[in-house]
Amino acid sequence: MSHKPLALKWRPKKFQEVVGQLHITKSFQNSIINNRVNAAYLLTGTRGVGKTSLARIFSKALCCLNPVKDGNPCCSCEHCQSIDHDSFLDVIEIDGASNNSVENVRQLIENVKFVPIKAKYKIYIIDEVHMLSISAFNALLKTLEEPPPHVIFILATTEIDKLPDTVVSRCQRFDLKLVPIELLCAQVKMIASSEGVEFESDQVIEQICNQGRGSVRDTLSTLEQVFSFCENKIVTLNDISSILGVANNQTIIALVDNIISGKQKKCSQIYRELIRENIEVSSIVRSILDHVFKLIEYFDDKMMLTKMKLLSNSLIAKLTIDELFWIYETLAQDASWILSSIDPVRVTEVTLQKITLRRTILGSSSVTLSSPVEPLALEQGPAGETESVIKKKEEMTEEKIENSNTVCNEKPTWDGFLKFLRSKTITMASNLEQGNLTKPEEEVEGVLKITIGFDSAATVFLEYLQDKEVIDRLKNEASTFYNYSVNNIHIELVSLDGDQKHELNFQSKVDLYHAEEEKRRQDREQEFLRLDTVSSAEKIFNTKIDKIIVNMDK
Repeated sequence: MSHKPLALKWRPKKFQEVVGQLHITKSFQNSIINNRVNAAYLLTGTRGVGKTSLARIFSKALCCLNPVKDGNPCCSCEHCQSIDHDSFLDVIEIDGASNNSVENVRQLIENVKFVPIKAKYKIYIIDEVHMLSISAFNALLKTLEEPPPHVIFILATTEIDKLPDTVVSRCQRFDLKLVPIELLCAQVKMIASSEGVEFESDQVIEQICNQGRGSVRDTLSTLEQVFSFCENKIVTLNDISSILGVANNQTIIALVDNIISGKQKKCSQIYRELIRENIEVSSIVRSILDHVFKLIEYFDDKMMLTKMKLLSNSLIAKLTIDELFWIYETLAQDASWILSSIDPVRVTEVTLQKITLRRTILGSSSVTLSSPVEPLALEQGPAGETESVIKKKEEMTEEKIENSNTVCNEKPTWDGFLKFLRSKTITMASNLEQGNLTKPEEEVEGVLKITIGFDSAATVFLEYLQDKEVIDRLKNEASTFYNYSVNNIHIELVSLDGDQKHELNFQSKVDLYHAEEEKRRQDREQEFLRLDTVSSAEKIFNTKIDKIIVNMDK
């Protein structure tokens, strides 16, 4: 018997077997249970997250001879078996990439007129539908909007932006999510157990799943590669490094440790060892970014940092969130030109050394970095400028500490609460500032009601705040600041569409901060242009000021 790839062998056959797409499987099951089936569906998402699998399961459930009460197909009747083997005449799968002409679509339109042969519905699954030509889309529009009652269209695409709005508006749209690393790890562990393969540690599983980047198929392809290599059925971290050409987790932790602690020579030594092991530069950079992101993610939970051994205990107490943000931003921004440079290996090493020596380069080991703009201002300023900027930073830090100690005595306002929250947890405050109050806080029958809105671009921040642990902590902090019991604090987080934003004249706190900062910057520019020395210089050199870089710290 020929070998069957893991991605095909473990392809889900029922809704509950689909990983990480509960919001869609639940909707499909309910539509079947309640007999509310639409004429056209659109599934969109990156590769390998379950679009085609969901289309097939939904098709089986609609055509099943013995459907289960929960909306699932039975998977054992003649129709289900035929669909699983791609031999059921009433479920037609079409590859949009190779059938993208208007003639192909016209042929499809002619075929939809014929009634199903065996099932209640004739179902057309069009994969990679964005590959259809404009003429093909135009030919399909009328049939898509008003198909015969026996026809259902299920469209799947990885590039939703390439679909005409007229097509999208005629379908019930479902957006598939990237699968969280926790669910991928659980799936890999289950499959490995069934295949008789063991892992040296959970870190090995996590390393495999990280390569999948949220895609189940990519993760299983990586797992297939690992299984092929490990003849003794035990996978170690060293095996992963050899097979996948990625850096060992412990090596990356050691590298980041030395970057944070400023040990240039040790940093270069570890980096060069990775290069000698034939680890690609892009893989090293990505691994460092992933690790620094984890440090940012768990920054407020020092116990978790210690438990996961993400950083040396001696560094955890000294680390600041501002510094982590600066390290991440600098490396992420430099990555594009690093990898396209004439000598990416050496350029990457110099970049890592620059980040490692950030405090020495900036002339002080006590300065806290908040963005890549700040070191630029320090490097480019006059000789006496560095000390004045550092002094100002220290004064701002002292003021922030003082505010955090006295803010509870101020009149409770939303701005005051954000300042108070920032003194306790920068991460939560930063996420909250991506939204804003939709109306002032109000007390109703002893309960303080706070409604916070977020526009569609801030969905990721809204989802973070909706986590139960986060919202519980937010209520506790609000209870302390506003002087209400936790049970009498009601916080509602809402998503605003375009019309609601316009009606409320809504702007997030971040938008307001940026607008205020931009006004200050423009005022400073105009102030500079009015200087007599600038006017004289323009006359002497017969030129005009082309660009002004404003140091907003001064």
